[in-house]
This record gives sequence, structure tokens and C-alpha cells, in this order.
Amino acid sequence: MNYLLEFAKFRDILKSDNVELIRDINKPFNNDEQLIYDVFLERNNKHIFIKWFNTKEHLMINRVKQRTSFKSTSEFNEFIENVINQLFIKHIKEIDNSGRYALYMLENGFYLMVDINYDNLFSEYTQIFITTIVTSSAYDVYKKIVINDENF
Repeated sequence: MNYLLEFAKFRDILKSDNVELIRDINKPFNNDEQLIYDVFLERNNKHIFIKWFNTKEHLMINRVKQRTSFKSTSEFNEFIENVINQLFIKHIKEIDNSGRYALYMLENGFYLMVDINYDNLFSEYTQIFITTIVTSSAYDVYKKIVINDENF
């Protein structure tokens, strides 16, 4: 069903006379800052630290460019900040000691594959490990959490 919706959107874009829209689609990715490493949760007065699986063979910035529709690192960082806040405010009860989660972005249609150490969840130093971004269904070993990302 998502494919039909995406196709319809794409078809409408191709027919569009909106110069700004067409220019925005063709705009190259702007790597204007580093990936975010710290998200402050105002509601909990707590920092969540993010570790990225980032190697020479698996550059996370390339995953962002290739598998999402974001046009800059800063735009993606703002999105991640929103996702982390939602995760710890609206979905905290879904986090258990399984440790591995597929955060499905409902509107953007991709998964953030993350590891969260349950034992450190309520400690002073809470870290989540983002391993990759995938566009297909999540791996079976990951527990799926749906994030409503309609603002992005």
C-alpha cells in the first residue's frame, strides 16, 4: 500500500509546474554538520547519548543520503532529536530487556535499527546505539516500535 501512495506522490511531482518543488527534489545532500551525539529530554531533565555504527565500510551519513528523503545532516539531526524524545516519552513502556529495536518511521517509511541497554535506561548515562537505517521490513530479532513522525 505504501508503494502505491509513493507512486501517486511521485506521479504528481512529475506533473507539477512548481519550480521550487522540482528544485528541492534535485537539491544535493548538504553535509552541514556532524550526526547528533546527544539529545536532551526536557521532560526528564536527562541527556540521551547516541552512538552510531559508523565505519569506513558503513558510513551512517551515506545511509541517511541513500535511504531517507532528508536533504541535510542538520535536518536529519532535528528529526532524530524528535524521534528520541517520542521514544522516551510515548514509548518508554515498550522498551524492555530485549535490547534490540526497529523504530519504524510511519510517515517517512524507514526503520532505525537501535540497541538500548535496559539496565542503563534509568541511569545517569543512557546511551542508544543506532546500527543502521533500512527501508525494508525489520529483522526478526528486533522488536518493532512505530514512531509517528508526521511532522517531518
